[in-house]
Amino acid sequence: LLTQNKSFLVYIYKDIRSGAQRVYVVKSIFKKTEIIAWFNQELSDVLEEGERQEILLRLLENHAIDRLDWALAQEVELDKKVWEGNIQDLKRQKPIQYILGYEYFAGEKFEVNANVLIPRPETEELVNWVVTEHKDNDNLSILEIGTGSGCIAVSLSKSLPQAKILATDISSAALSVAKKNAQRLSAAVQFLKDDILNSNLSENRYDIIVSNPPYIPLDEAAKIHERVKDFEPKLALFSEEKKPLQFYEAIFKFSEPSLITGGVLYFEVHEEYAQEVLHLAVKKGCVAKIKNDFYGKERMLRIKKASH
Repeated sequence: LLTQNKSFLVYIYKDIRSGAQRVYVVKSIFKKTEIIAWFNQELSDVLEEGERQEILLRLLENHAIDRLDWALAQEVELDKKVWEGNIQDLKRQKPIQYILGYEYFAGEKFEVNANVLIPRPETEELVNWVVTEHKDNDNLSILEIGTGSGCIAVSLSKSLPQAKILATDISSAALSVAKKNAQRLSAAVQFLKDDILNSNLSENRYDIIVSNPPYIPLDEAAKIHERVKDFEPKLALFSEEKKPLQFYEAIFKFSEPSLITGGVLYFEVHEEYAQEVLHLAVKKGCVAKIKNDFYGKERMLRIKKASH
């Protein structure tokens, strides 16, 4: 720390790896009330009050100011240029998870970027359903189709450590993110590139197949919030126009020779099409159950393959 006064701090660091002699970081000191007023003024037309407060706390945490420190603080030091960049990103509706580069899921921190969907609490409920029903089973063979960030497969691996888990995705960029998350969280998951609509997976026998596939019909894109449709990968969001069940149908077809007798499919679904997916399963002689998420929406299905 070279110098300090009431308006700014100047730090000098030596970066040994790059060989740089000095790296200067300048941080200004702001009163807590000033930061809140500035943040609200800039973003009041973009974010609702509750969301704005939560995002402010997440940005502070990302800059090493935890919630307790913030609650007790009268003033803090910030790199204003970085914060101005964050605010501009928020103004153009960039999700906070992509700004930070991570999201929490099932108690773990997952790297995310524009190549993968942002993990959501509803999907945690799907993972919890699988774990609750199979936590006493050993030597499970599990396939996840459309892994994205790897949050489902990695979380299942952490909770069901004896399970053998394979996770697939059509996107090489998404698989790169998923592999990093699995490695960092010490999860034993195998990853493979595959398109379930034209699958090249070799025949195997799985106890469980789980998927949160693209399920928003393309003709509904105009109804989707720009924060989702403009930033999250369309490949992971949308099914073909007027074909909302195309991925579920493909997974059913794949599962016929690949899911063991008595094996189980677990799906996250569009709330408006849950009944249709259920009827599709019943037609195939399966036993299906819909589970509501914590908002009361029909968002999950468990489908057990018939034993005859």
